[in-house]
Amino acid sequence: ASSTDHMAMIDLSYAYQSINDAALKAINKRREEVLGRKIWEILNDVVEGDRYKQRLDKAFSGQVVKGRAWMDFPIIGRRYMDIVLTPYTHADNSIAGCVVNARDITERYELELKLENAQKMELMGTIAGGVAHDLNNILSGIVSYPELLLLQLPKGSPLADPINMIKKSG
Repeated sequence: ASSTDHMAMIDLSYAYQSINDAALKAINKRREEVLGRKIWEILNDVVEGDRYKQRLDKAFSGQVVKGRAWMDFPIIGRRYMDIVLTPYTHADNSIAGCVVNARDITERYELELKLENAQKMELMGTIAGGVAHDLNNILSGIVSYPELLLLQLPKGSPLADPINMIKKSG
């Protein structure tokens, strides 16, 4: 089974040494158009070259470099990629280049954003519920005390209308 991850081997001169079918399909190129060419010559429309060079240089110094980036592919469009650059060595353990593995995590990223937004909305609902509860506590006196006052007023009291207005407003 072939991987859906985009994989390539890049040497110290930033040139492709190998590339898998998934990556070729995403950039809409044939293997012979890519091998031996510099990474930014191939990906210039897909990702910022400068940013990529910094990450490659870090991998060439022996570090595993992880990151995420939006990439604009000619066929599959704008995708959010999880990228890992892993150094590889010659037989004498000197660094020869790095392996690039890029995984499309667009759907997962969008679900995470939706979840984050849902959690924010839930928090807003909780706050609104608390405010409503506090307001209800304040208003309960305005609503219930006029009722008690009206029960104690004599029939035809001139205070009945203003107290009814307070009750109604509450």
